[in-house]
Amino acid sequence: MYITAKDDDIYIQDVIVPIVKAFPQVIIVDLGSKDDTVSKIRETGVKYLVDPCHDGASFTVAMNKYAKRHDWVFWIDSDEIYAPEPLEVIKELIDRRSREPEDTQTIRCGWKTIRDTNGYYEVSIEAKINGHKAYNSAIYELGRAWPREVLRGPDLLKEYPVPNGVWCWHAVLLNRSSQPEEATRAKKRKIKTREYDRYFEWERVEGLPWKL
Repeated sequence: MYITAKDDDIYIQDVIVPIVKAFPQVIIVDLGSKDDTVSKIRETGVKYLVDPCHDGASFTVAMNKYAKRHDWVFWIDSDEIYAPEPLEVIKELIDRRSREPEDTQTIRCGWKTIRDTNGYYEVSIEAKINGHKAYNSAIYELGRAWPREVLRGPDLLKEYPVPNGVWCWHAVLLNRSSQPEEATRAKKRKIKTREYDRYFEWERVEGLPWKL
């Protein structure tokens, strides 16, 4: 299990805690955090690395480099929070697919998106984002476009259900702890926000769902 992190000290421990209970090997790859992310990681006792390859094809090369040290690899970002139950499903899928033909050697998961809006939280209703998460590194390598995130609106849910029934909270629209953001990241955030507002319906909640 690898987790990529950068300036996510506000919820990096929420990501780590359920993961370490389900997977025996967890490594955080920090991409140059300038906030308290690394110190938060140290508090959990999880192994971490610092790698300068964090953008585009260079990062893909780095990910494959780490992945080739293992048969199966599960990659997530530090704003993806899993509950224990989905992690158990993923473990079962990896065990089963390790005995199946090569064309079934990747596992796709879904994300429920949450955002911080004017001091309160909103969770996406039904709409999901899908992407590859786990793969057999002996026969499959990450491509430049991995994980090929695809935005699915409510009208497409019947045609494109959540792969494998596995999902997590994807806190992509929560305010990052590093302020101000780099210009490129801020621009991408604005674009994503417009896309999500177009396709998603939102439900207001009083707090972070994984802490309710």
